[in-house]
Amino acid sequence: LFSVGGSGGAVYVVGAGGTAFRWQDGAWEDLDCPATKDLLSVSCPSPDECWAVGRGGTVAHYLDGAWELQDAGVTWDMFGVLSEENVGTWIVGAFGSLFELSESGWDSSQIAGSVSSMKDIYRAPDGTLVAVGTRGTVVMRKSGSTRWEQQLTNDTWEPGRDLYAVTGRSSTDMWAFGDSGSILHFDGTRWELATVAGPSTVLADFRGTCIADWLSDPGSGAGFIVAGGTGGGH
Repeated sequence: LFSVGGSGGAVYVVGAGGTAFRWQDGAWEDLDCPATKDLLSVSCPSPDECWAVGRGGTVAHYLDGAWELQDAGVTWDMFGVLSEENVGTWIVGAFGSLFELSESGWDSSQIAGSVSSMKDIYRAPDGTLVAVGTRGTVVMRKSGSTRWEQQLTNDTWEPGRDLYAVTGRSSTDMWAFGDSGSILHFDGTRWELATVAGPSTVLADFRGTCIADWLSDPGSGAGFIVAGGTGGGH
């Protein structure tokens, strides 16, 4: 299994060879996805709908109990998908690519250099979009803009450490995670490396993240962001 997502109490997981399961009402259900290649990411705008993407340009849409395989016009790998109800659906993949769902289908564009594989995408409440990928790539499309802009960070590794996950609470509070203990925070002005507590997480390879404010004391005003991966990352 490679990715987990959910909405409204339903949890979806996807993985190798088109594997797709849903947890709902206390049980796992095999969704019998028709995809045959590995599914690497899933995003669910509602309990009865999800999008899954993966190897070889695979795009699978699940809605009200039925699957539809869609053609985005490419055969390269897709690594991340984000779908928000009544807002939009975006896919990121190899060669710095982005695909955005429109009324006419999938509109493709290149948002980063072709040497970068884009791994994840996040949308802030104000509409700002951020995508991250290999070689430390961070690109942003600000709210109201149609232009993607390369973001500078203070990570001095050369080449930059691969980034695999991005999340946040707003366009002035975003976090990116990746290889060798790489954690970057955006405060609305700049991206800067965050201190990683050791020893096990200093060089952890982070692969996923989520907001986890339920872990905090409701009266403290503090919040939690959780990241996981290999080498002790948590």
